[in-house]
Amino acid sequence: MALGLVTKNAGRLRPILMTIFALLAGMLPVAIGQGEGAEFYRSLVIAIIGGTITSTLLTLVVAPTFYDSIEITHDRAIAKFHARAARGNALIAFVQPLLEGLLALLLLRWGIGWRADWFCGAGHVLEMFRRQCASRLASGC
Repeated sequence: MALGLVTKNAGRLRPILMTIFALLAGMLPVAIGQGEGAEFYRSLVIAIIGGTITSTLLTLVVAPTFYDSIEITHDRAIAKFHARAARGNALIAFVQPLLEGLLALLLLRWGIGWRADWFCGAGHVLEMFRRQCASRLASGC
């Protein structure tokens, strides 16, 4: 998967960069221009240039990284399922990750703070962590 991402990005890099440099070359004189109406167009052109650079970074870096992380997570889930199925019942091996995912979504949705002790009884651990943080802040560390 990683090799495919690198080769696909290498094939797309040249046309993407040519398009961006052409757009920047056309917009740069407007962005630094002086004269009548320059203040009006300058903010518009700066927004276009910033959006173009941001979308390029998202296209070339963030999207392939996201797809790679999804592929790694998929492979780990399949390996975990096969390991659990080998140890016991395949139905339990299927249902247990679903319940774990649901629990993770609930914890993300409502926060891990005070709701965590309702799910796993870890209120005393959170209180101890809060006390340690407060003592470290008070001591100046």
